[in-house]
Amino acid sequence: MPLSGPTPIALDRAERLAARLGCLEWQSGGNGIYAMLQEWPAEFEADGVILWILRQFYPEGRRGMTMLSRLVPGQEIPEHTDRHEHCHRRVHFPITTNDKATFTSDGREFHMERGGVYEIDPFLPHSARNHGDTDRIHLIFNVLEAP
Repeated sequence: MPLSGPTPIALDRAERLAARLGCLEWQSGGNGIYAMLQEWPAEFEADGVILWILRQFYPEGRRGMTMLSRLVPGQEIPEHTDRHEHCHRRVHFPITTNDKATFTSDGREFHMERGGVYEIDPFLPHSARNHGDTDRIHLIFNVLEAP
């Protein structure tokens, strides 16, 4: 669910990441097309965005599993649950999207706006669809409790 709608700062950060998408090498696998964080070149600068979100919303949290998820037009991720790191907090930060890209969590469908910050519980059933004409790319990471 939304932690924050798009703000000028968040939209600027999304725009900066979108401008650097060309430096990524996408790989097919899992439920969609993705690039894992350890494969990203430094110039992508996702770490700064993640730290900004953690400071804003989870000052005691730390980053867990992190990835970039890309759904090309017409692609869907079927309903599933995830149990990574026993974490009930997963953050989505949409970098690129369109009005026909939707996310469903626990039976509720909604659109995640570019530059918004959204939290989902990955233990609940969830799915994603892109019925638009452009890619839907989200920066996604788990928030772990401080040790």
